[in-house]
Amino acid sequence: MSSAALVSVFVAVFYVVWFLVGGYVYVALIRQISARTIASPDAASAKTFGLPEAVVAFFLISLMLVNVVASVSTPSIELRARDLSIN
Repeated sequence: MSSAALVSVFVAVFYVVWFLVGGYVYVALIRQISARTIASPDAASAKTFGLPEAVVAFFLISLMLVNVVASVSTPSIELRARDLSIN
């Protein structure tokens, strides 16, 4: 088996393991959320998200949207082996 094929196999296995670990995290989160007890009626005094959290969320969402717009607005280049070997 050539080294290129071996690397390809390792990358494929890595992506499968990455996907399975991500799925495990989501299942664990769902189980934790569903295991919560129902809040009492006086839960209105419980802490909720406020202005600082909203500002941070707005900043992160704006940053992601700017990255999406920047990636779509510029044409992608086709990389060749020579370009990759220079880097």
